[in-house]
Amino acid sequence: MKRMSNRRAALLYSALATLLLLVGVTIWTSMYCMSVTEYEYNSPKLMKEIRVLQLSDLHDNAWLLENDRLLQEARRLQPDVIVLTGDMLNYYTVSEEPLLRLMRGLTDIAPTFYSFGNHEIYYRREHEATSLFQKLTEAGITVLADQYKDIQVNGQAVRIGGLYDYTYNIRQLNDEDYRNTDTYIFLASYEDTDAFKLLLCHKPEFLLAEEHAPNWDIDLALCGHEHGGQVRLPLLGGFYSTHLGWFSPYLDGAQLINGIPTVISRGLGTYLWSSRGFPIPFRFCNTPELSLITLQGV
Repeated sequence: MKRMSNRRAALLYSALATLLLLVGVTIWTSMYCMSVTEYEYNSPKLMKEIRVLQLSDLHDNAWLLENDRLLQEARRLQPDVIVLTGDMLNYYTVSEEPLLRLMRGLTDIAPTFYSFGNHEIYYRREHEATSLFQKLTEAGITVLADQYKDIQVNGQAVRIGGLYDYTYNIRQLNDEDYRNTDTYIFLASYEDTDAFKLLLCHKPEFLLAEEHAPNWDIDLALCGHEHGGQVRLPLLGGFYSTHLGWFSPYLDGAQLINGIPTVISRGLGTYLWSSRGFPIPFRFCNTPELSLITLQGV
């Protein structure tokens, strides 16, 4: 009986050690490995291929020697355009230089466009309002803060917009008051083009409709923010979002939100509430992600 008990204990310890090893490997992979998810979108507005590389939610994470690995991967993918969909730093970031160094490296690869997330918004509130915007511009970045830019990519017209607000009447305003908001005025101007329209919109919930929502003409929206649910379950995906609830379909991947084709990035970093300046780095079954979107004709 004693031998059997010792054997069972040994099996139990072995099972626990194996489980801890698997959890450790999963956490390590989810924090320090990098994946590339590729998407294809067809549009009658395009004749030639356009490669769009999306980076999101870096949260000051440093990918090996001050993001040299991240730049190397971006260069390998040979994008025509690079877009950043917010939270590339944290609201409590002490030094902007690592971010600016990354930005300068990205602009050497392809034209780069940056739309702010909630951490950039909070960061600007705690610092000089124009400082971050000005420094990013000096680094060669086009910052799209409720703005759009018309560009030519491989001889094709593309309008890239950046929005940090709900596209619909989330404020429960009546139609007349809603049409006087900055968001409505921006979107009405943004959609008035025959060019391919690409919208950078940090939070996917910003695209969710409320009552009396207009049907905005957007060819493709790129979002982030949800970190793929941060903790993901095998076969089930992200299981909870403080913004979208349990098992929301809008935590990652290719989605259709109110008729708008949308790609939601799992992001490159991590953030959980903790003491100021010391975030808890944790992703589970959730490898950091670059999104490569190939736009092409029908």
